[in-house]
Amino acid sequence: MTLRQGPSLIMHAITLGILAMAFLWQTTLARRAWSITFDETFYLNTALQTDHDARLDPRLSQNGTGALPVLLANVPAAMTVERTSRPSEWRGSPDDPPVNALARLISSLLVGLPLVVIVYTWLLVRRGYLGATIGGAMMAFSPTVLAHASLASTDACFALATLVSLAALAAWYRKPTPPRFLLAGATIGLAISSKYSGVFLFPVLLFVLLPRMWERSSSTGWRRFVAVGWMTGARLVLVAALAGLVVWATDGFSFSGPLKTVPVEETPANSPWVKVLGNGPTASWIMDAAHRRLQRPSVVAAVIFRWLHNRRGHPAFLMGERSMEGWRWYFPLAWIVKSTIPEFLLSLAIVPLLVVALRSNIDEEVALGQTRFVWLVAGGVFWVMVCMARVNIGQRYLLVLYPLTFLIGIDLLCLVWRWRQRWLLVVGGLLMTAQVASAVAIAPHYLAYFSPLVGGAPQGRHYLVDSNIDWGQDLPALRSELERLGYDRPLLAYFGSADPEGYGLDVTMFPTVEEGQLDRFDVIAISASKLQGVYPDGDPFAPFRELSPTGTAGYSILLYDLADPQAAEALRIAWRRYPDDERARYTEIQDREP
Repeated sequence: MTLRQGPSLIMHAITLGILAMAFLWQTTLARRAWSITFDETFYLNTALQTDHDARLDPRLSQNGTGALPVLLANVPAAMTVERTSRPSEWRGSPDDPPVNALARLISSLLVGLPLVVIVYTWLLVRRGYLGATIGGAMMAFSPTVLAHASLASTDACFALATLVSLAALAAWYRKPTPPRFLLAGATIGLAISSKYSGVFLFPVLLFVLLPRMWERSSSTGWRRFVAVGWMTGARLVLVAALAGLVVWATDGFSFSGPLKTVPVEETPANSPWVKVLGNGPTASWIMDAAHRRLQRPSVVAAVIFRWLHNRRGHPAFLMGERSMEGWRWYFPLAWIVKSTIPEFLLSLAIVPLLVVALRSNIDEEVALGQTRFVWLVAGGVFWVMVCMARVNIGQRYLLVLYPLTFLIGIDLLCLVWRWRQRWLLVVGGLLMTAQVASAVAIAPHYLAYFSPLVGGAPQGRHYLVDSNIDWGQDLPALRSELERLGYDRPLLAYFGSADPEGYGLDVTMFPTVEEGQLDRFDVIAISASKLQGVYPDGDPFAPFRELSPTGTAGYSILLYDLADPQAAEALRIAWRRYPDDERARYTEIQDREP
């Protein structure tokens, strides 16, 4: 394919350069404004430990984390400082902010910026300058994309690797050749090594394989179904093996302990080993060999962790409700309340635009329709997967759907209105204007963006918490707010893993306080996730929800003046309700070296 007719290559380069600079400037604002988020501490600590040990930290796979994002951004940043051991992977250090800042910069350049470039270039090749400009602007000014492209975490890397994998799948679907098929398999491995959600690409591959295998089969009747099933299954197994090898390669071909973690005599009756093998002598011999002689590849440990995590669920909050198992409508609602109005409208327009395109029988190159088919399958499969998930902790899991929505929606707009450029120009201009306005209005608090349809960021905590609005990012804002209000004896109930000392904060952490010391403090700052009762168990901070905060730090930490008798009483109630096991766990973490 060639570039659609339009401005010169110089104009394309200038436009893309402007979008890239705008994107990087906005991520710079966010990187400088935020403290280390909850998960970034884990990634940084495992990177520092990796550099210290000269081997990949096994805690990555033990926590079901793909190694690729850590290797791309965090390990290079860790190599710029003195080697240090981090036995406590979830505890931050006052020395972390500069290292994390470098990791974030690397991630913005190597992961975030290519996301914008891919969307712009893909639409440029397919739909020309106007479509590319609309798509590039939607990406460059998307609060969701900006938020996660500003962090040294896994979500943006997963989105990038998924787009690369879909490009490889589309290339094979357009022209099936063995090299293209192997490339698609390898890129699926890269997506999984970014985030284990990448397993959704296997059913995508299935739907892409079936029509090609059907065309290839020369059998008739039921034999054709058997042949197609055999050819498809064989290729899926081949890709699974290749992808698994790629994932294991990013883990340094490491192992994470014995294949069976406990001895035979300690195996519970409900263990999958017993359910599969039984309790006979042969089963005992196999389980003993698995425990004593066989090692477990790190990728197996990660898959097991992810399976168990989804099986048991995770504490979640949705519009005043709490659950360990999540809700089928969690992610659709998160899409509505966390997307900008142009993003939401574009997603709504996809189905009617697709219907119009199909009914109109619009003439276009076959290859264009084949690539769009891959996009649509990927988007549909991913939506089904996330709606079935029992871990409902953040709209960030939907990040990959934003570039897909821009690609599909704008591609269809350009197709349906290919002879109505003025309409496309007007609609595209409105989309871009509204998108830019959304990003500018919330800057630099992109992570806390909520649609004005639900009251914006100030009302966000009533709909969703955790990484949707409160990921531990607002310690710098807390320092500014404490100085503005004149408090000097703050108590902090913090949902985060960063060390406040690293941001110039002299605060006392709530779990460390004795009941007799509560009168010493003049203000308590409570993270939104704790205020809404997601963490810890028992909803100890519930009384504060009846009070109006004195101030807010960003949109994620709320301050309550303890000179107010109601706030002081709420504090005493919270202390008594706070679980003792949480105090002990917090103390244990703090007693370790960071």
